[in-house]
Amino acid sequence: MALLDVEIDVWNRHREILEEIGVTLCISGPDTIGLCRDKLKLYRYMEKRMPGLLIPTRPLKEADPGELAYPVVCKPYNGRSSQGLYRIGSREQMELFLSQAEVKDYIVQPQVEGLVVTADVVRDREGKECAVICRRELLRTLNGAGTSVEVFKNPGLEAVCRQAADILGITGCVNFEFIEGGDGEYHMLECNPRFAGGWSSPAWRAMTA
Repeated sequence: MALLDVEIDVWNRHREILEEIGVTLCISGPDTIGLCRDKLKLYRYMEKRMPGLLIPTRPLKEADPGELAYPVVCKPYNGRSSQGLYRIGSREQMELFLSQAEVKDYIVQPQVEGLVVTADVVRDREGKECAVICRRELLRTLNGAGTSVEVFKNPGLEAVCRQAADILGITGCVNFEFIEGGDGEYHMLECNPRFAGGWSSPAWRAMTA
């Protein structure tokens, strides 16, 4: 079981090594992992199938600083744990950032205010069984790990997660990350092809119960 994004990236490219020695790799298929680990591809793919679910995403190199609605968030398209993430509040700050950083692998998104909500999703290969556990992250570390959370039920959000998991062809576990806006709407940030916060998560306990 791969626990970290970097492990998933490596094993996804070298599945045959494990297959040759009879080891089962407990992650989704290569096409699904490729989508989940590329925030721009994920947005474009899901926008055609569940319009408005994900926060609008575009390549930073194609953005006009004068046309962006600030504040915005800039981050690598394949980043993890908030590495390389920048929040930019004005055109002047953006122009300074563009002059000092290599941005060919960066995306830009509008900054949505609200609490982070994560949903651990476990789905079988055929999609007959899909469990979802949602939690509101009250305290987070700088690299995005929830340290104080509120587990809650939301049938509507759970249904959205099941639909997204079906569209993506999820096998096993993933973690959908949302921003819960003040209007009560959930704006999806990304899909991490693993559980969030380690194996002590409520979803892991539920799956193994």
